Amino acid sequence: MMATAGTGSGHPTEVASDELHTRILRCTLAAEDAQIYWSHFDPAESPAHRNLRAFEERWFGGRSQARVKLLLANLSLRFDAHPGAIAVLRGWRGMTPATRRIICHWHLQFVDPLYRRFTAELLPSRRGGPRDTIDRDIVSRWVEAQAPDRWSASTRAAFGTKLLGTAVEAGLVQARGASRVLVSPRVEDDALAYLLRWLGTV
Repeated sequence: MMATAGTGSGHPTEVASDELHTRILRCTLAAEDAQIYWSHFDPAESPAHRNLRAFEERWFGGRSQARVKLLLANLSLRFDAHPGAIAVLRGWRGMTPATRRIICHWHLQFVDPLYRRFTAELLPSRRGGPRDTIDRDIVSRWVEAQAPDRWSASTRAAFGTKLLGTAVEAGLVQARGASRVLVSPRVEDDALAYLLRWLGTV
């Protein structure tokens, strides 16, 4: 949906890199985990200390130390570059689940070029067909077209599963029986106000 985002200074910056990567295979939307991250975030804390504290204080329940480290690394990439935004998120009371999901979707788009293309190009292209549906095979073939011969068939299938599952989490796709149907995400007024503030347009 977007190629720019705000920084702590309030000015939009271009996405740092369009290099495709595989991080979404290990960490998808993680909306509930993100809210936990925001609530504990300390900008003065080193990543190593944050990792240790998160594990010892069981921020994420009984997850292993390795899993906590991986989760924090991904959430850090999505949010730490925007201290003004994370300050808003940390102090936000009464955020609805729908708003939390769409905010996490926007931040994931910003740092993941493949997810950004998937949600901004592939999903909208499916809306004009006779059926607004999508499946893992369609996504896997699309991934191959984005980076021919780069990933094995099993990795492309994993991308198909993770990208589609993330779109379901974000409210862009809905499971209806065996089908995955494209839907319009719910964007509440507070979420839209956050996006405009983050982009530095207000």
